[in-house]
Amino acid sequence: MTPRPNPKQRRESLVQAAIALFREKGLHATRVDDIVRKAGVAKGTFYLYFQSKDDVLTAVAEKLVDEMVERVQTAVESGVTLPEEQLLTLGQALFDMSDLPEELIGAFHRPENRAAHERLAERMTTRLVPVIERIIVQGMEQGVFISEEPRSTSMMVLGALSALDSTIRTKQEIPGSIERLNRFVLRGLGFKGRNQ
Repeated sequence: MTPRPNPKQRRESLVQAAIALFREKGLHATRVDDIVRKAGVAKGTFYLYFQSKDDVLTAVAEKLVDEMVERVQTAVESGVTLPEEQLLTLGQALFDMSDLPEELIGAFHRPENRAAHERLAERMTTRLVPVIERIIVQGMEQGVFISEEPRSTSMMVLGALSALDSTIRTKQEIPGSIERLNRFVLRGLGFKGRNQ
């Protein structure tokens, strides 16, 4: 007899199914029935974990934020040694999320999802600010960054990253916008290159 998945695994399978279907079919075309079918669970199981499709949308957003933060942390901790390169992983992590359907990204910013959006922003801040602060301190120690207060500077860097979504109108604009953001952040930290 096959062991039953634990509740955490069941919830995760529903979130993964929702992510795949939102990418494949779009947010509005995906129904709860589609999600449970793809996850291989009964419809009642869905409602043990989520009250509605909007609830699973919030869980999807949380999962995507967590994955982005993990990518940044992994890059920072796994051999990218120059602090300026570590900061650039933040922009790359945002770019990697750009394969999401525009309607899904837009749904995260709908007025009725404001509370969920604020929870996600808080989650991102709590997890990313210490990572950015470590990068800034490392850059200061190497003499390539300037900051009077690394903690508040890290919050400003995150604020600039967070504002990126309000400056982009199409997916085609993402690479150029991230490049401009990277230059802006590095200039703001006083980075003048390593050869000077």
